[in-house]
Amino acid sequence: MNPKLESLTSIVKTSASDFSEDDCPMMAAALAYYTAFALPALLVLIVTVAGWFWSAEDVTHQVEQQVVSVIGEGGWQQVRSMMRAADDKQGGGGMAAMFGIVVLIIGATGVMVQLQAALNRAWEVKPDPDQGGVKTFLLKRVLSLAMIIAISFLLLVSLVLTAVLKAMAGMVVSWLPSDISTWVPWTIDVVVSFIVFTLLFASMLKLLPDANVRWKDTWVGAGVTSVLFMIGKFALAFYFGMKDTSQYGAASSTILLLAWVYYSGMIFLFGAEFTQVWARKRGHRITPEKGAVRVVRETKQVGEGEGRDKPVAAAAPAESRGAETGS
Repeated sequence: MNPKLESLTSIVKTSASDFSEDDCPMMAAALAYYTAFALPALLVLIVTVAGWFWSAEDVTHQVEQQVVSVIGEGGWQQVRSMMRAADDKQGGGGMAAMFGIVVLIIGATGVMVQLQAALNRAWEVKPDPDQGGVKTFLLKRVLSLAMIIAISFLLLVSLVLTAVLKAMAGMVVSWLPSDISTWVPWTIDVVVSFIVFTLLFASMLKLLPDANVRWKDTWVGAGVTSVLFMIGKFALAFYFGMKDTSQYGAASSTILLLAWVYYSGMIFLFGAEFTQVWARKRGHRITPEKGAVRVVRETKQVGEGEGRDKPVAAAAPAESRGAETGS
């Protein structure tokens, strides 16, 4: 076997093994459950921030296209009604409006906090228990809010890129044969989606976890995750289009949304595991950042008749770690 192909196969196998050992499917399920409650606030905040720089209608239309492409028009109507309900909570004035905005921000940033916890577990780090408290809580929320603003910015980038590329395509499409020109819009969508997803995943993998990771390793992991995410997006859209969800009645759209977030979460967490294994194979250890510790897996032998060996987690102090990676 080609050495490079053999190395890639080894990385994929190790990633799959770590994916199972770190209970990534369970973490993706928890993320899906949390997202079901926080998604309206998250989308409202993203659309609001992006709407400061671009037409709110265009931003909403972009979100609509992404949702409809996976879970259909019915799913979008469900999401849209949830967004309106969340947006209405900001109505009124004075303390009521202020309270509504605070609740909206806490709900939206909660998804990012949950995602950070999932990445920390996948990369075997966690915040130092001795340095917790209100300060840590606020820092996590501020970081999560910054990520939401970054997502809003990337949404704007996708809108601009799509508009520019479609304008350029409009000038050359008339020169192309009809059987080729029909693929131009699809190709533009794929290219823009790959660029935006790669930027988004790289930012998440680099900034969200309490870990130090090289940008070079992050870009590789983000690229792989983007490809898997796009393949999964088309596969899920095909599967949901073939599956009869009428048995779920009025909850069918919610079920589809939960399923989509669950499978998307598993794809992202596999990408995180791939990034860790890739970095490790290249000799670049992912180490805890300041204020975090490494979680070391140990095996505790129990007495006969008490059950099988049980894995336990132990926090390793920062001093015992190897040299930290650069940024």
